[in-house]
Amino acid sequence: MSKRTRQFGRGCLSLFVLVSGTAAAGDVTMQSSLSVSGTLTDNITRGQIQSDGSPVSKGDFITEIRPSIGGRSQGAGLKYDFNYELSAVEYFHDTARNAVNNRFRLNGTAEVVEDRFLLDFRSAYFQVANAPSADTLNDPLLGSGGYSNVGTLTLTPIWREHLGSFADSEMTGTLGLTTTSDQSDNVGGASASASDSTVLGIDWRLSNGRSSGNTGWSVVYSRSVEGYADGNLGNDEREHAEASVRQGISREWALLGRVGLENNSTHDISEQEAANGNYWSGGLGWTPSRVVGLDAWYGSRDKELTLNWNPSERTSLVLSWRDRAVGLVTGPSWNLDFRHRTAYSDWTARYSEEVTNSQGVARRDSNFLSFVNPQTGEVVYFDPATGRLLPASSAFSLNNESFLRKRFSLGNSYQRGHSQFNSNVFHESREYEASGRKETSLGLDASWSWQFAPRTRSVLAVNWERVSGDDSSSGSGSGSDSTGSSGDSDYLTGRIGLSHQLSADADALIEYAHTTSDGGSGGFGSSSGGSSSQSYDENRLTLSINMRF
Repeated sequence: MSKRTRQFGRGCLSLFVLVSGTAAAGDVTMQSSLSVSGTLTDNITRGQIQSDGSPVSKGDFITEIRPSIGGRSQGAGLKYDFNYELSAVEYFHDTARNAVNNRFRLNGTAEVVEDRFLLDFRSAYFQVANAPSADTLNDPLLGSGGYSNVGTLTLTPIWREHLGSFADSEMTGTLGLTTTSDQSDNVGGASASASDSTVLGIDWRLSNGRSSGNTGWSVVYSRSVEGYADGNLGNDEREHAEASVRQGISREWALLGRVGLENNSTHDISEQEAANGNYWSGGLGWTPSRVVGLDAWYGSRDKELTLNWNPSERTSLVLSWRDRAVGLVTGPSWNLDFRHRTAYSDWTARYSEEVTNSQGVARRDSNFLSFVNPQTGEVVYFDPATGRLLPASSAFSLNNESFLRKRFSLGNSYQRGHSQFNSNVFHESREYEASGRKETSLGLDASWSWQFAPRTRSVLAVNWERVSGDDSSSGSGSGSDSTGSSGDSDYLTGRIGLSHQLSADADALIEYAHTTSDGGSGGFGSSSGGSSSQSYDENRLTLSINMRF
């Protein structure tokens, strides 16, 4: 374990102790559980080949023990929720693949000074595959290929001030840590080269107060610096400033104006200066009713159209198109945020474009699969039947390159009577700025759970993903111009199972799963001691006992 990983662990532990100590004054709910499972599989290597080109395909029996604990507090001064689990995996024959992994997530807000000083905190520790064929859509057993432990910790202090009725001020600081520990030596699979990083940032916003009348204005400034543990990499610096005004001229119309500055540099983009500089634009805002609003901007190196639609409290849509010649994302770009909720379902659609890196994605997304409980509107990150954290699929290589990320997702949760349905369609592309290579992922996750008897439930699920990218370039840690052939790899997993409630706090699950891959050349990870370029099939039978305390 590296020194930085130990420091990260101590930081997370300190944060957890602080949260636990403060939580005594709030409404705290705790839940512990234990899951014990046995899995019989006919292919633990899933397409791995020997150095002489011959395929490796062997079966094994795998046991897994997962103790876990979760908690939630709704106290007046502190709100948080967390889940922690330990996963101990043991192979009957191939003991070199045995592993003990920790998974943890914590999100919360502490109100240090009422209505003035807040502290948001987020932390996560999880595993991601170094190549897509090593982690086929939420597979809890990562041992078929190289994987990495990833830890993130983000602290965000927020200070708010009301300057009389004239203006409101909000200043936000950011401390973000990301640590990566490559575990590919355990199984001889694909390796990763993402460095540990630290982000320090500040955001300040000054906006009009209550006495502004028909005039709205704001001044924003942000700056962040990300440094890497790898001494060969320079810092990534981002700076943005903008002043905007909205002057109402009638009940429906308003005049718009703004001026801004972008000043950014990254360690792997040598021509970044061409995208820095000033911009300005003016326009019109049209709000014919409380339901809909449209803003249009046009100016020097800055054009934008934004539509806001809120027909009810259950439905909201924000759709924007922007063409800006400065900044990290230049040229035409889109953003979408749609949400709709009914009595039995919850729908979300999102699309975004941004320039980021593997460390930034890990800090923000935490790489856990989430879905919304339509009955409560609560976002959960674990299986409600087993209490297990659900790791999201990782179809992208870990490295230090900056990339343009374009992601679309359409999610749905439906629950009525004895049936519960969850689905998610997604497409993501990553265009690496320095090397020019591209990685894409297109997929579908869908599951249906039906309680056909008082204590028995059936589970049907299908997961499909197509990944595309360069075969040999992801081993470069900082954007070297490596080239490789491109292609598609398809991964399809079908699952069918039965869950039976043994008692009020225990249930058993028996599940059969079949996974197939076409063996395309879309894998991103470089291999050390093996490759996953061949097609394969795997059959798996799992029996698990899940207990809650």
